[in-house]
Amino acid sequence: MNLLEKALLIKDIHQTIAMIDNEHLPLFKRAQATHHLKEIFQLCEKPITFRTPKGAHIPSEAHVHLSNELLKLSKFKNSYRGLFYDRSLLLQALNQNPNMGWAILYDQEQRLWQVWLIPQARRGAIHCSWKGHLNEGYQWMLQQQNLLQCLLTDDEFNERLGIQPPVRAEQQTSEQLPNVEIPDDIHQQPSAEKIDHSINIHQTSPIRIEGFSQLCFEVIFQSHDHISNYLTCFSLSQRVNEMQQAPTVVAERINTNGQFLGYIAILGIRDIQTAGQLAQQYCLQTDTILASVKTLSWGQFQASYERIELLFNEYLHAKNLWQQQYMYPFIPASMILPQRFIPFEESEANLETPLLLIKERQKYRVLHGEKRLQLDPDELGYPCILFSRQDGVSWQLFREIIEVLPQPIRAETLYAQTQKLLAEH
Repeated sequence: MNLLEKALLIKDIHQTIAMIDNEHLPLFKRAQATHHLKEIFQLCEKPITFRTPKGAHIPSEAHVHLSNELLKLSKFKNSYRGLFYDRSLLLQALNQNPNMGWAILYDQEQRLWQVWLIPQARRGAIHCSWKGHLNEGYQWMLQQQNLLQCLLTDDEFNERLGIQPPVRAEQQTSEQLPNVEIPDDIHQQPSAEKIDHSINIHQTSPIRIEGFSQLCFEVIFQSHDHISNYLTCFSLSQRVNEMQQAPTVVAERINTNGQFLGYIAILGIRDIQTAGQLAQQYCLQTDTILASVKTLSWGQFQASYERIELLFNEYLHAKNLWQQQYMYPFIPASMILPQRFIPFEESEANLETPLLLIKERQKYRVLHGEKRLQLDPDELGYPCILFSRQDGVSWQLFREIIEVLPQPIRAETLYAQTQKLLAEH
């Protein structure tokens, strides 16, 4: 195949994939395009079609090149999770971000491909059988997409975000960006809007989130120092009034051991679900994990971002968008009173063991959790189960329960027994 033939073939592939991805075409036309693309792959035996010749040894980086070339042709780049060689790592990546998306699995020994797809958020993944050609797996995914309409194209993804075409500032490198804070009044509109001047957009270190064409700007608040260990804020908008007119998406972030790292707040974004996905992508880039994602109104966030106890209380009762299964909420360490009133022997703890706490004014006293706190007394926060007087609990009730339970006592056992007695009353 000469260069001209290759160029025409590549053009044909581009046009055919565009027809397959075009949701406005009749289904019959899109099916014809799918069949045509399969014919191209069957006729061609050169790497241009991403085909792996049987019995041939692929150079170590060739499969990476094939997946990258395929991705360039795809309209679903924003939901792509990556190329994996280990099934467990692929599942871990998909479970960390259970929104709709897809990924590629490559068996280096057998030189076979699979494409994995999450067709519905939090409903598990499906995948094709092992294929000798990467495009066969991708065609399977396109067929599922035609049936389920589960993935957003790149254009649809950006429309949900409200992302405008790239501006000049996006084309600058981080070294070129000025080391200054942008005054609020630069972006004020001539209307009589009330702007909160306690907000500054810090532009010294903009962050590019994979899959998002816009830069993410760090948001700096006045009187923010004492909560800065707990809260990291980003915005896709440089306009303060746009932040104030949109909901705020807040997420708990943990490390790979399951330890609390604080909250992420996403401001100035139009689509709540996509904001959660942006937070997830940021976690993937920083090798961290989302524990849960919730939404606050701007008023709720503005009234609580300066004090961690206020932010925790708002987050505790906020509308839940998503959370890791079987995971407890995290309470900031500064809100815990560690001294226990009732002596008993606790079972051994691990990082997933929750603290059992009872609220006393604005603090929470430990009912069960001495051994959990001893694992790492410098953690920012701990998984918890909370009780309050309004639940009908009292120290006397806990004493009665502890007296009849065999020791050492597990946190989950004490919680279950307490819930049982409360239900009986």
